[in-house]
Amino acid sequence: MPVTRSFSNEANFETSNFEKSKDSEDCKVTDSGALGNDSFQTSDSGGFQQICAFLKEGKWGQDIALNIAKLDLHLRSEDISCLLLQSVEIDVTLGFFRWARLQKRYEVDCSVYMTLFKALSDGKRAGDLWWLINEMQKNGLPVSNSMLVTVIELYSSMRRIDEALKVFENFKKFECTPTTANYNFILKLLSSVGNNLKINMLYNEMKRIGCSPDTTTYAIMIGMLGRAGKYDEAQRLLQDMGSRGCTADVRAYATLIKSFGQAGKVDSALQHFNEMKERNIAANEEVYCYLIDSLAEVGKLDESNGLFQEMEKLGVKPSASTCICLITAFIKSGKQVEACSLFDQMTAKNHISKSAIEPVILKLRKIHKIDFAWDFLHALFSRDYRPDAAMHYFLVHAFCMANRADLALKVFHQAVIDNEENALVETFNVLIESLGKVDVEGARQLFQLMKNRGRVPDVATYNCVIEILLKGSLPDAAYDMFQQMVQQNCQGNLVTYKLLVKLLTHPKHVGHSPTALNSFWKEAKVEEAHEFLSELSRKGLLTFGEVDRKGSVLEASS
Repeated sequence: MPVTRSFSNEANFETSNFEKSKDSEDCKVTDSGALGNDSFQTSDSGGFQQICAFLKEGKWGQDIALNIAKLDLHLRSEDISCLLLQSVEIDVTLGFFRWARLQKRYEVDCSVYMTLFKALSDGKRAGDLWWLINEMQKNGLPVSNSMLVTVIELYSSMRRIDEALKVFENFKKFECTPTTANYNFILKLLSSVGNNLKINMLYNEMKRIGCSPDTTTYAIMIGMLGRAGKYDEAQRLLQDMGSRGCTADVRAYATLIKSFGQAGKVDSALQHFNEMKERNIAANEEVYCYLIDSLAEVGKLDESNGLFQEMEKLGVKPSASTCICLITAFIKSGKQVEACSLFDQMTAKNHISKSAIEPVILKLRKIHKIDFAWDFLHALFSRDYRPDAAMHYFLVHAFCMANRADLALKVFHQAVIDNEENALVETFNVLIESLGKVDVEGARQLFQLMKNRGRVPDVATYNCVIEILLKGSLPDAAYDMFQQMVQQNCQGNLVTYKLLVKLLTHPKHVGHSPTALNSFWKEAKVEEAHEFLSELSRKGLLTFGEVDRKGSVLEASS
């Protein structure tokens, strides 16, 4: 009977010997470190070394095959196994094997297949492993449970669920019997993609063939029933575990509590939490986090915070996501002081870092509570919270993305008050762009402040200001900004070019303008605009080289 092994978290082929079947030779593969040139003696050791050199050269092809064939060697299975380990390229290894098994003077037995299996497994070549296993079966060689497990794990790690399931469904074809652990792995895989129908089918199949479910199996099934909204059935299954030879453990309860929590049925979740305590089943981080998150989401902050404090007293460390959820719940309820206290407590105990503010702000922005985000930050600032330059940029950008330039300005001014070095060029850029949508003059003043503070505008800054001025129907100011850009030796890019084309070719910008450009605005002379921009390009003031007369200019101006 083939050796079986359970699935592990990683696809990792073990090199332990496989048992041989009655009608096959012993299929042993030793650790790759034990295979070396000194282990084998061929009729021509020099020829053996030549083959090694060929396999290390690079890509496998007809030329290498012909060169090896010319050596006219007789190679035993041990020799071929050794040679398979010489190449650093798995495609060369596979190519040599495919060719070698067709040669009459080469002995290719089960041990050679196993050596290739090890190499393909190490190279995470799931598709090639599946091909190899099928080839072994065609040639009457034994295929073990653990070999199929390896392929399934590799497909799973690549999120190729259908292929993993296909291999699992072929256990019977290879005369292998899946274990409870094998079923559990596949059930978890299907659970991760919410395939409840297939989970139920495999669960019934498992019982039909006499493969006993364990606590892990029941936890998966409880989760499946919970996702399907079949809460009564999920509870019954939990209660029936004892009569089916299993004791409900923390995993089963955690799954049920999570299902109730996600459905907003927090009272039922708490009921099962208390039931755990009565049965002396210690709640773990997972259980506490599910409950705290669920209670916080429905606004039961006192109960949620109480569980958090209980969790800490018991020495169970909360996850960062739970800390963030609890803080966010207090903020959106208008309890900024409590939220700040929690933040200080959690950072002091290293449950979260100060950068946890980022997911908090993003979560508030997503639920359209951006004003509460500012209230929270303002409260933190009053408690001597001093974010660094990178955090200030993030905060300004977050408020700008929410179209709240007013709040972004407040954060920006706080950054300058705390430390003038916090005002990065990137921070100025994002704020200028956001402010320019509602206040052109304010954006211009911010640009001037940027220069006054000693920040050097980059091409993104100039492009942003030029575009704001163009949209504000200020072509003269836009061109003046471009001249400043040139004077500061700041090279333009394709965005600059397109903005200049709009500036030079759109009649709506007619007005008082520099003499050299007045005719372009009045008559929308594309050719003259092209010559002007080409000259700038030739002088190195635009970085994208010569412009295309019929393509780029016309396209950009449309």
